[in-house]
Amino acid sequence: MAEQTRRTLLDILTVDALKTLRGGFQEPRMIEATGTALTTLFPKSAVIVDSILQEYQGGDDLAPRDRERCIITMLATQDAGLTLAVHMYWGLMEGLDPLEIANTLLLMGAYSGIPHFAHGALILRDLLTELAALAEQGGEAVKSPSVLKALMNRF
Repeated sequence: MAEQTRRTLLDILTVDALKTLRGGFQEPRMIEATGTALTTLFPKSAVIVDSILQEYQGGDDLAPRDRERCIITMLATQDAGLTLAVHMYWGLMEGLDPLEIANTLLLMGAYSGIPHFAHGALILRDLLTELAALAEQGGEAVKSPSVLKALMNRF
């Protein structure tokens, strides 16, 4: 059996692929797509969802990358799956890189438990793998609504 090359979290998504993804990211479209996805599942949630998403439209006192780092940390302690993957993606689009997210997960795991770190690291691995594939496709695949749809299908 041929030995497989093991890839670390830092080997999955290239700098060029991340640039391609960031080029397709439009925060207003991401906010709209997120709101639609959540309220379609349960229309009564629109009041709460709309209120939260308004914070993404300039109401937040935190810089976007700091906001996402905080959200990633909190969600990783809850083993939040899809929601964690979405905010990791959002964080990458707001300027975080995979190393920063991995270090955030490690620090969070030191305080909340290694199982949370391990789960978060696996989510990050799968997210980066999915994003690398989308970046390779390019075009519409890297636009925020398309990425969100792909993440909803994967996670």
